[in-house]
Amino acid sequence: MRRLAILGSCFLILACASVTENQKPVTPFGDKVEKELAILSSINPALADELRRLPELRRGLDEKGTQALHRIVTYYTQSQNPEEVKQIFDRILSIGKKERRKFSAPLQALFWLAEENEIPLNKNPLTLPSKERYRTFNKHLGEDEEVIQFVYNVWRKSYHTDKWKDPNEIMDRLNSPHLFDLFFRDNIAYDHQKSKAARSDRRYHENWGSYLQSAKVTIQRRKGTCQDAANLADEILSKVGYDVKPLQVKFKLSTPTGSNRHWVGVLKEGGLFYKIADDYKQFDGIVGPFKSVMVVAEEVARIYNNWVEDYSLSQVPIR
Repeated sequence: MRRLAILGSCFLILACASVTENQKPVTPFGDKVEKELAILSSINPALADELRRLPELRRGLDEKGTQALHRIVTYYTQSQNPEEVKQIFDRILSIGKKERRKFSAPLQALFWLAEENEIPLNKNPLTLPSKERYRTFNKHLGEDEEVIQFVYNVWRKSYHTDKWKDPNEIMDRLNSPHLFDLFFRDNIAYDHQKSKAARSDRRYHENWGSYLQSAKVTIQRRKGTCQDAANLADEILSKVGYDVKPLQVKFKLSTPTGSNRHWVGVLKEGGLFYKIADDYKQFDGIVGPFKSVMVVAEEVARIYNNWVEDYSLSQVPIR
């Protein structure tokens, strides 16, 4: 009987835990948040749902966050040109693959902006932040340039804050090629010490796996080798529906650093290929399109004033 009682208590505890996990976050502002979302949902239920998916709302909003939500809802519901406002939000939500991403990073950026400032009625919020130009936008990929520019200017002012502390949330946030590139360019440095250690390892071909970092580790360390950078793009963007693979290019001649190979990410989109996550030419951004992987490999070699000896869509080093 005592054993049955203990088992019954365990099941009760597990059941309570399960219920707790599925409950909405309880905050002093929960009722206000639900009221704002209900107002928006009556006009645009899809947008209300996208807001609910933001990490801030999933965690539960404080007073500042509740005010930000109120500003967004007010902007949407009180505009004199509702169709234009709907188009603006449709553009914001167009970045990334909706069916694969956990949340809309541009919508989160707008939420961050609303935490600090009012959004003037009948004005395009995408034009509000001060403009420092993101100069490597690749029009061939079809992403909305003004939205990416908006995110760039919001993000670059926030990298020093706690918004960029959680590596899991950061990886979920980088859910389109340009969103990935924005973060990669400004935050991932080349790890010269690790690269030197790998090159001096005579058994590198057997030990290569021990040198390769996961995306999470690269985000945490904010640095890595070219192999880590290619893996970062592969791991993050493949998860959200993009066709990305690490490309290894082996050169005919050694480079001035003593290396005879380089890794980059290759993104395939619309039947064409793009070079991404190239830590040697980091400020070139996403380069392409190219007609084949071989042409991407030749471009990588050309950057190093070299020629292709071999190439492979693999992390395993070519002998």
